[in-house]
This record gives sequence, C-alpha cells and structure tokens, in this order.
Amino acid sequence: MKLYKITRAHRDYFQDRVLFWMEELNQQDWTAYFESEDLGGFVAQVRYNFSDRGTTFSLNTTTSVKPTRFFLDDTALHEVGHLVVARLENLAERRYVQEADLEIAKEEAVCILTRVISKFYNRKK
Repeated sequence: MKLYKITRAHRDYFQDRVLFWMEELNQQDWTAYFESEDLGGFVAQVRYNFSDRGTTFSLNTTTSVKPTRFFLDDTALHEVGHLVVARLENLAERRYVQEADLEIAKEEAVCILTRVISKFYNRKK
C-alpha cells in the first residue's frame, strides 16, 4: 500500500479548512490548536477539553489516500463534525451507556453530517 507524506502545505490547508468549518458550523467558542503526529491508521483526530474550551486537531504524517484539497477539506469537515457532537458525547458519558455503542452512534452522526454538508457546499461551488 502506497503512503503519501503530509507536507506543510497540506497541514496549512487542513488548518484553514478546519477554521472555515468551525465558523460555518458555529463552533467559534472553542480555541483550536493544531499538530501533526503519527496517528496509526487514522488520517486525523480531534480532542477537546470542556473546562477550557480548547480543542486540538491532529493530522497524521502520512495517509494511504492522496491528500488532495478535496480529501483534506472533507477530513477537516469530518473532524469539526466530531466537535459539533462533543456536547452530546459529554452528556452521554454521564449516563450509563456502553462506550462502544456511544462511539458507533457518534461516528454515524458525524458521517451523516459530513455527507449532507459536503453535498450542500459542493452544489454551491
């Protein structure tokens, strides 16, 4: 399997798109931080802290998918989608639920958001 290196230009574009989607999805009350790290099989991930409203978006150092602008934009949207449902996740964690069930439900919601919003914005371009 071919791996593509994530360059500084890719990281900069990803960061710009994350900030764009945070504004579009009304998530400006979070402070965004960015890093690049080896995420194993994941392309990107987001971590958040409710106490200081800080969120860190990480982009892997390599990817098996060619890192086109379209791919990076969809990845940014997907990660911001996780931020959108973060409050739901936080509330759900306070209840008696299985972590695996919660993860599945979150991923399904984010995939739906990504698909719908991406289609909407692609039609406007």
